[in-house]
Amino acid sequence: MTYEHKETADLKPEAGYLAGWYSGCLAEFCRDLRRANRDFVFSSRDHKSVYVYVEGERYVRGYVTYGSSQRNGYGDDKFGVSARGIINNKYGEYTLEHHIKASINIKTALKTATRNLVAYTTRDIERLHHATNIKNVDSGRQAFMLRHRYVRSQLGMSPYNGNTSKLLLEFGCLIKSGYKFIDPQVQADITELLEMTAARESMADTVPMTFVYIYPTQHETRADILFIADARTTDSKQHEQQTWVADALPESILGKVMVLQMCEDGHYVEGVGSRIGEHIFYVHEESDAT
Repeated sequence: MTYEHKETADLKPEAGYLAGWYSGCLAEFCRDLRRANRDFVFSSRDHKSVYVYVEGERYVRGYVTYGSSQRNGYGDDKFGVSARGIINNKYGEYTLEHHIKASINIKTALKTATRNLVAYTTRDIERLHHATNIKNVDSGRQAFMLRHRYVRSQLGMSPYNGNTSKLLLEFGCLIKSGYKFIDPQVQADITELLEMTAARESMADTVPMTFVYIYPTQHETRADILFIADARTTDSKQHEQQTWVADALPESILGKVMVLQMCEDGHYVEGVGSRIGEHIFYVHEESDAT
């Protein structure tokens, strides 16, 4: 099980911890956290833990718990903190416990919480959604390549033989000369193959895109943008982050965001970009030959 990146949209602020709805020790832990950060809001996760988040932020910062840290329920009750930045190598990478630190001392747990219950940065959010964007961008290219292979096969050309440039050149000369093929479908396939081959050769080796994250502030709606060197690789270089007033984004970006705002989450528009969520987008750069 990987770390749960919980969104705040469906959570409701919980006041019960102050009234003793939770166990006394968990209530005390929450009160101490609230004193450390007055922006913290709590929402029930289960009978012994609560989510911790800040209003206006997209993702929960983590959760705190009180009880036995062992799966069998035995052992001393401890104050626990779960956050994406915590790495507990006592447990496997794909377990919940891998991201939890616990202590019988509330002051120690409070220090762990204040140090690790931090907001997601724009770079954090981009990394979280990068794999989805790779899938979206690749789906268009894969569909193109499948069609290219199919048209080649219809003309009797092996998809595994790349040495067909001379034959394509001859076909192109025939088409330009006005020659009429006996089978109109053969002529149509040749024409399509020539166009697709030219398009394939013009495809760039990388797919530069711009990541756009729009969020409200006290005074205005802002947009952070990150330039992604190649949106098709998981280790793509991220350039320096820029922050804009959302309405003042460059037209080349704003226009594409407006198009994607009319789409559903997860939708990809060829040459425009991907809508990840209501306020999260990847847009193609103007120079990208998609």
